[in-house]
Amino acid sequence: MALPSLLERRGPWDLIVGFDVDGVFLPNQEACPLVVSLKGVAADEARFETGAHRALLHTLARFEARNVARAHRVVVPSRYSAQVAAKHYRIPSARLTVVPEGLKLGPWRAIREERARTQSPSPTLLSVARQYPRKDTATLIRAMARLEGQWPQLHLRVLGGGPELSRLRRLVQELGLEPRVTLEGPVPDATIREAFREAQIFVLPSKQEGFGIVFLEAMAAGLPVIAARAGATPEVVRDGETGILVPPGDPDALAQAIQHLLETPNKRRAMARAGIQRSAQYEPSRVARLFLQRIHAPVPHAPEQDPA
Repeated sequence: MALPSLLERRGPWDLIVGFDVDGVFLPNQEACPLVVSLKGVAADEARFETGAHRALLHTLARFEARNVARAHRVVVPSRYSAQVAAKHYRIPSARLTVVPEGLKLGPWRAIREERARTQSPSPTLLSVARQYPRKDTATLIRAMARLEGQWPQLHLRVLGGGPELSRLRRLVQELGLEPRVTLEGPVPDATIREAFREAQIFVLPSKQEGFGIVFLEAMAAGLPVIAARAGATPEVVRDGETGILVPPGDPDALAQAIQHLLETPNKRRAMARAGIQRSAQYEPSRVARLFLQRIHAPVPHAPEQDPA
């Protein structure tokens, strides 16, 4: 498919943008350029799931493949997503471009300002995710069991529902980690803001991330991040600068990283400052300008993650 100048009007609209499977059943609009923005790659996510959810992702993947096949350009949020989208959906590199997610910074600035005025009574870890197998919260719970002797006051709050929640609660009980580990399920936004305000470290050891917007949120809230070196996470979290990356599925390495940051408050503060600076690069207006630049580019560019 030839790449037109996508911002040159040729029909009633300047541009049609569909997200994931949006517009998959619309008739082909040859007179108007079509951009498909994949927030995730369902075919890649399905590799880590089981049962009904895996079947659903396979169905979504078929629709995504149909949608991107007729797109003039396909936008993905990371280099990792570009690789897996090209592999699973056979998208030519000339039609792929990388534009990261944007983040409104105001609410997160308010959270870290509130934290500066309050003192948490005990060290608290925070994890926020919809609980699918690929988020690998089980490894985080097992890491907490390894820290029980050294940090008896340490508390882990896990926010988010999902199909894994019941199994994870059973694991907490089996390891005798109540009430040091609380899985709170779906919670309102006010509770999420409170949790970010009270935490000292954000931890999410996902085995697959198409981007990882929650890591940006944690950095914008002034928290150092501990995560797995997997998927697009290393593109968002800079190892040794804004957080620590560990091998996926390794509770010992995860526990060591948590203990290291708990024992080095100066490093936590340095990582928090670096994370705040990094998150500022993803301000929505900057990302929007980048989106327009990259879908308009007539020549494929080298995929970049940073919007700066």
